[in-house]
Amino acid sequence: MPRHRLLLLAVLVSFGFAPAPLPRVSRDGPRTDLDRMQGVWVVVDNRVSGIEMTPNKGATVQVRRNRWTFIDKHDSESRSHWDLQLNPSATPPQIDFEGVEGSTSSRGVYRLEGDTLTISYSYVLSGVRPTAIDRDRDGYVMVKRIGR
Repeated sequence: MPRHRLLLLAVLVSFGFAPAPLPRVSRDGPRTDLDRMQGVWVVVDNRVSGIEMTPNKGATVQVRRNRWTFIDKHDSESRSHWDLQLNPSATPPQIDFEGVEGSTSSRGVYRLEGDTLTISYSYVLSGVRPTAIDRDRDGYVMVKRIGR
């Protein structure tokens, strides 16, 4: 077999054993949970101590940087602003809300799955952070992404 054919065969065979490329990481590094929360969300379920808060269904939430803004569905006015702090390394991941206008703060846990964010929270006055997502205890909200 001529030498160039043997070399071509060796090169072709070696491509079959080439390692897979490494996964791409964005230029800004891996996306954090806070990065994934950015955008506009619609409230699909909102409860306090298991009681559905029907007027809040359909309201929107905007997350911009570390600010959570609740927007009333009836008049499109901002109702409340909260600063967020996340601890995604906790089990389950933890979320804290601090009222911007001097309102109360709350502590909670969250689950972020694709375009669904679910949060269980309690007010600091109660002193106890929920240990799991629970629709029937303390506060509970589920939002679905509607825009970025």
